[in-house]
Amino acid sequence: MRNNGEIDLAPVFEELRTVRCRSKPWRTAKTLAVNCFGEAGLAERVEKGLYRHYQNWGGGPGPLHARYSNFPSRRSLEVIWAHTEHVHVKNLKPLEKYDIAERISFEDNIDLDRKEDTPRPSLFVSHSHKDFRKVVEVANDVSLDWRPWLAEVEIQKYDGINENIIEAISTAEECMVYLSSASLGSRWTGKEVDFYQNNRKPVHFVLDLTDKDVSLLYRALQQRESSFSECEKDRWEVISNYVIWKDILTELRNHRHNNARLYGYNPCDCAPFQLSEEYRLLASG
Repeated sequence: MRNNGEIDLAPVFEELRTVRCRSKPWRTAKTLAVNCFGEAGLAERVEKGLYRHYQNWGGGPGPLHARYSNFPSRRSLEVIWAHTEHVHVKNLKPLEKYDIAERISFEDNIDLDRKEDTPRPSLFVSHSHKDFRKVVEVANDVSLDWRPWLAEVEIQKYDGINENIIEAISTAEECMVYLSSASLGSRWTGKEVDFYQNNRKPVHFVLDLTDKDVSLLYRALQQRESSFSECEKDRWEVISNYVIWKDILTELRNHRHNNARLYGYNPCDCAPFQLSEEYRLLASG
């Protein structure tokens, strides 16, 4: 701590360097304050110190990269990232579509199959961007029954991502989450699902059965863990304890959510996905 009230960032950067080597390379400002200075109340000063540091940094090799995100909830996802390339602060330049790490080509002209002539409930499509190509196909498949909202399609090139997604989450009547290894490990996807569960809105879980992690989840939901190999048991222990997802998966398995429906999806099949009873693993009401 410096006498002028500014935070000494040296221990913060040392903590972030350590975090980079771990499976979840992030820390909240509160965690940094506790780990580095032993006082949670210094979280805001840690944030401000990092803001100033990166605002004044011209880029290039040197200081450790970090990023601040307040999506979708400042309180629940106030995160200092330790392994990305830019800093984006809510009061500075917003995170825009061209900043997505795994970009789609804007020349692709990807669009959803619009069916505007029939009234259908709106559907927020929660997914990892890594699964975007598969998710577009699924979104088109369900467009007969819903009006899917897919971020990569709906958000224009220079529009702000945060505000558009937050508005879509809050206004959509239902949610469809595409479950893969990538989305199961995503804190953002978990928070989106958590919002709909807490607000008792229908959630449709689409399980990619070609994904090894999701295949384990599928079997666990059928109470078939006894068939797991030792390696699969170890992997399931990791999956079932993901932050945020841990509670969601537990509730799904125990059939406590009456607004959750699960569907199998196999992109290798000729007719890989149908919203029909034969794909429903558990449902109610």
